[in-house]
Amino acid sequence: MCQVDVRCITDDPHENWAEGVDFGWDDESVDELVDNMVRLIGEDFAFKKEMFIGGLTCITDDPHENWAEGVDFGWDDESVDELVDNMVRLIGEDFAFKKEMFIGGLTLAELGRSRALKNLRIKKLREARERHHSESTEADTTRKSSK
Repeated sequence: MCQVDVRCITDDPHENWAEGVDFGWDDESVDELVDNMVRLIGEDFAFKKEMFIGGLTCITDDPHENWAEGVDFGWDDESVDELVDNMVRLIGEDFAFKKEMFIGGLTLAELGRSRALKNLRIKKLREARERHHSESTEADTTRKSSK
């Protein structure tokens, strides 16, 4: 069994630091496939790389040309991380990861709560924009009719 320790970034690893924190992207949309995958991970589903088909569409005229030769895909501040390298190796060997191997992070409930809060904020913003737009339109109509 392989276990990867995740170091806590807070002083108190048991504090509820994620409460009310939005982990979403500004342009994030609901993706049922991703939500289903997160649910399956929470249920200890054993994923295998053969389950993932498709992938990237080739963006070159010749998909077999060696377009990446000599190209550096690293980050400027990238460092060697043996734990990540080991995880990548295990994935390539079809290792069956289970959620018990990963300590820390968000629970499925915390992630769901965060998404729900974000969606509520987005809904309120949209409603406020619609009200503002509707009030602006009414004010313009009133001004034009009073002239």
